[in-house]
Amino acid sequence: MTARAQAAEPRSGGTQSVGRISAGAHMAQVLEATGLYDLGGSTQVEGELAAYAAGFALVEDALEDLLAELFVSTAQGPGLERWEKLLWGDVLPGEAQTRRRELLAGLGAHGGLHTKEDFESLLPAAGLQGTVTETEDGGLAVAASLLGNVTEGQARLALARLLPAHLAWELTLSGGETE
Repeated sequence: MTARAQAAEPRSGGTQSVGRISAGAHMAQVLEATGLYDLGGSTQVEGELAAYAAGFALVEDALEDLLAELFVSTAQGPGLERWEKLLWGDVLPGEAQTRRRELLAGLGAHGGLHTKEDFESLLPAAGLQGTVTETEDGGLAVAASLLGNVTEGQARLALARLLPAHLAWELTLSGGETE
């Protein structure tokens, strides 16, 4: 197999993006375009290109993995856990898609809130499980319990970030404390 063919061959274990050329294939194209190199056989240059391609493939695979885990919407394992620990201090239980949705809500990536169900859908993003009701003065009363290792302080900070700023709210935890 020629160096060009080896460099252009898909890497095993990687998830190379569609339409992106590998570093090895790019080097082969550049060298051949100069007209100084004939990469049609088994020359020493082709062996060197194959070695470079193998080394770059490791870097490309690591970069692909990093990029996949970097964003909440694409993270599968360690990246999702990193986001959860950053926001709540612990990994949430449940399916990745549900956890991802709660993380996005926790980071403020949600549309306009209009209903009781909308407000209640934000509670897991604050590390809470419970209900929301409207108070007599038009504010919100949140009756909830803490999820996982989320502390009361973390839950209150998250709620303050998630709920609309113009609405007064109070949180009553299962233990009975109100603020």
